[in-house]
Amino acid sequence: MAHVPLAEAGLERLFTHAAALPEAGDNAVHRIIQLQVQLMAQQLALLAGSSAPVVPEPLSSPAVPDEVCVVADPGAGPDRADFAAPANAREQAIAAIWARLLNVTRIGRNDNFFNLGGHSLLALRAVQEMQAITGEKIAVYRLILETLGQIAATGAIEGAPAEPDADDGWSGNAMTPLRFGPASSLYGVFHPGASRDVRPRAVLLCNPFGQEAVRVHRLFRVLAERLASAGVACLRFDYHASGESLGEDHEADLERWVHDVVAADALLRQRAGVQAVDWLAPRLAGAVAVRASAQALPGPRQLVLWEPVVSGAPYVEHLLAVQAATMADLPDGGALAGEDEILGFAVSRRLREQMRAVAPDDYRHARTRCIAWITSHRQAGGDDWTAALRAEGVSVRRHALPLDFDWTSEEAFNTALVPKDALELLESVLTGEPA
Repeated sequence: MAHVPLAEAGLERLFTHAAALPEAGDNAVHRIIQLQVQLMAQQLALLAGSSAPVVPEPLSSPAVPDEVCVVADPGAGPDRADFAAPANAREQAIAAIWARLLNVTRIGRNDNFFNLGGHSLLALRAVQEMQAITGEKIAVYRLILETLGQIAATGAIEGAPAEPDADDGWSGNAMTPLRFGPASSLYGVFHPGASRDVRPRAVLLCNPFGQEAVRVHRLFRVLAERLASAGVACLRFDYHASGESLGEDHEADLERWVHDVVAADALLRQRAGVQAVDWLAPRLAGAVAVRASAQALPGPRQLVLWEPVVSGAPYVEHLLAVQAATMADLPDGGALAGEDEILGFAVSRRLREQMRAVAPDDYRHARTRCIAWITSHRQAGGDDWTAALRAEGVSVRRHALPLDFDWTSEEAFNTALVPKDALELLESVLTGEPA
C-alpha cells in the first residue's frame, strides 16, 4: 500500500520532533503538545501496520491544572455525581454529534470529548460536524481542553442578523432576517411570538422543492405572522442552494438539506427560548424532515406532514412530465426538454437519484411524539408507514383538507394565493395540542 512508507516516514519525523520537545515542567502547552504527538503517533502506526512506539513521558511532569487536563477520566459519563444535561439548544446540538460519533447514549454539558473515549480522528469529524451546525470555526484543541458546555458557550449557532429587507406590504409582528449555518450560508426569517408566556412553543417551516416552494412562500409568510400573533415563534428558512441561501441550483443535495433542518431547529430553539418545537413539512420536505428528526436532539414535538412525498420515483416522473408539457408549449421547447431542469430549477443527477430513492421506509424512522398528516382526497394509502409508526408508540392523526392543490401549476392553487381552508387548518393543527 502506497501510504505505508509515508506513514513510517511520518512516524520517524514525529519521534524526532518529540525528542526535541522540552520537558513539560509546569508548562501546560508543552504537555498538550506531547499528548497530541502521542495521539498522532498511534494513528500513523495503524496506517503503517505496526505497533505504536511509546513516546516517552517527560522525566518531570507536575500535575496539569484541571482546566487543561486531558487524561481520560474513568468517572466520566452520565452516572457520575456531577452529570448535568445539556442546558440549551447549542449544547443539545453539539451533544447529539458527540453521542453519535462516540456511541454514548447520554452526553452532559460537563463532559470532555476525549474523556468519553474520543480520539484524534473522531475529533476531526466532530469539529467538521460542529462547524456545519454552528457556522463557526472550532479549533480541534478545544475538544482536548474544554467541556461541551465551554465549547458551546463561546460558539454561536447563528451569524449576525442581516439588515431587514423591504417589506412586501404585510403588516404584522417584527421579523428578523438572518444568516446562519456553515459560514453563515443559510438564510432565514425569525418571527418572535407576541407573548412567550401564552404558548411556550415554536414552529419550524420547511420548504418543499423547487416550484412547490414558490407556491407556499406567501402562505408560509402569512401563517408565520398569524402564529406569531398567537404567541408561537416561527422560523422560515431556505435550504443550501435554494432561495436566498448561498449555493447554485445544481449544488442542491438532499442530505445537506437534512443538516440544514437540524441547524435551523437549533437556531429556532435558541432564538425562541423554548423546548417544544413543531415542524411543518410539505411535499418533499416531509422526507427531509423525517430524516432530520432522527438527528436533532431533542427531536420535534410534532411533525406536520402536508401531502408528503412518500414514494420518490413517481414523484420525480410527475415533475418531469409537467416539465416536458410546459416546454412543449414553448417555441422550440421540445428540443430544450430534459432532466437537467425541472420547472425553472437546475437539478443535478445526484439530486434526482436522491429524490427517486425516497421510500415509505424513511417515514417509519421518524423520531417524534406525534405526526399530523394533512392530505387531500388525491393522496391515498399510507397504511404501511403509519401502522409502523403507531406500533412504535407514535400518534398519527390524519387531517383531510377539502382543497386540491396543483402544486406545479402556474395558477397557484387555482383560486387563491393563500387559500383560507389551508391556512385555517394549518393554524389549528400548529396552535392546538398534539393528539
